[in-house]
Amino acid sequence: MTDAPRRPELRSGRAGDDECGLEHRIYAPPPRKSQELALLRRQRQVERLHRLGARPLFELLQQLDRDHDLGGDLDRQLERYARLDPDLLREIGADRFAPMPLRVVGGGR
Repeated sequence: MTDAPRRPELRSGRAGDDECGLEHRIYAPPPRKSQELALLRRQRQVERLHRLGARPLFELLQQLDRDHDLGGDLDRQLERYARLDPDLLREIGADRFAPMPLRVVGGGR
């Protein structure tokens, strides 16, 4: 057996049992990083939804309208976006998200 301290979730007592215990403070990403990860996750989910076609997108917008009473504002925004020129968007690269960021592991010399 080792004398190394056990991770909080493996210890008996309060820290391991507490939802907001030490582990969350140590391993939680900083708020800015967490927001960036949430934004990337949302972008990838939108890409998957887009591949499903127009009907699922319509259903999502209908659900958002029902849940948040977006009504007229949603219709105005849809009209604005529907007037965008798809050829121009494609030409300037505004029809897709940036590629996933890459990370260098090890940084060889």
